[in-house]
Amino acid sequence: MRTGPIEMLDLLQEAATVFSIPRDTQLDKMAETYAKILGWFPLDILKKALQEYLTTETRRFPRPGDLYPLAKRIQSTPKSSTLKDETMTWYQDGMWGPCPVCDSVLEDPGPEGKKRVVVHHDAQRHREVDVPFSGPRSN
Repeated sequence: MRTGPIEMLDLLQEAATVFSIPRDTQLDKMAETYAKILGWFPLDILKKALQEYLTTETRRFPRPGDLYPLAKRIQSTPKSSTLKDETMTWYQDGMWGPCPVCDSVLEDPGPEGKKRVVVHHDAQRHREVDVPFSGPRSN
């Protein structure tokens, strides 16, 4: 079932309670645009994507391009998947959102950028659940 502008408006209003937006922003017009881009996702998937977006370190109102990969990953994750499966899907989808095991997120490359953006995983949590990780560890 498609998510229309009315449902999308509710989602954007929820995001607006967390992130500041200019006073003259017309959320109803934004909702139409978001519905054109994200409308083929069911509303429950978009709500989960927004909740996941809110757990990241991002400090700006979510754009359709921010929610799209999260919704795609959530929708493509099988209901009966294991934590290892979810982690592999997370890697394959570009590591959007927090790591399914340790909640680590991609580091911001900063104004000058870095050659490689990394996630500092909590190695102990990964060992406890026997899920491998790639990259540096935080402990």
